[in-house]
Amino acid sequence: MTITGDRTLDRKLKSIANKTAKKAMRAGVRAGLGVIVKAIKSEVPANMKDAKRAIGSRFGKNKTSGVVEAKAGAGVGIKFKKIRKQDSKQKEKRKGRPGVGVGARNIQWFILGTAARETGSKRVRTKGSTEREKTGNPVHSTGTMEAQMPDIVKAGTAKSESAAVEKIRSKIAETIDRDVRAS
Repeated sequence: MTITGDRTLDRKLKSIANKTAKKAMRAGVRAGLGVIVKAIKSEVPANMKDAKRAIGSRFGKNKTSGVVEAKAGAGVGIKFKKIRKQDSKQKEKRKGRPGVGVGARNIQWFILGTAARETGSKRVRTKGSTEREKTGNPVHSTGTMEAQMPDIVKAGTAKSESAAVEKIRSKIAETIDRDVRAS
């Protein structure tokens, strides 16, 4: 439906349409991310509550490129303060047991596994390459870790794809209806 002839009304309709479209898209994508995060969490075994807490999402502008992006997965969108809080709780729970447990800081190790690692050196990044520099501390192997759940993010996303798209569509329609009624 188009209305012509009233310049002020035309300008207002164009501005409302643009604002409403952006608002509706943001709301829709956030709703879809929620569905995807829930599905990824469902792929994690029930006895791994800390690993489930480490699954999250983020939606916003990339600080370097300025592109708006949405992400969901392991260790995504969790603030550093929250990670530190989780770490301190984790230490209390693990008294008398070795290791640090699985949390937002190291969930990727658990999911993807690690190569052979050892102490006594640190990674130094220089322009174009990454090298290791000796720290002077004793060198000993900390071992490897096999990938425990390499496909949980892919499986959760695939499982929730149609539900996420449906949620995005319904949230967009709901937001547009609400804005049209309000104006």
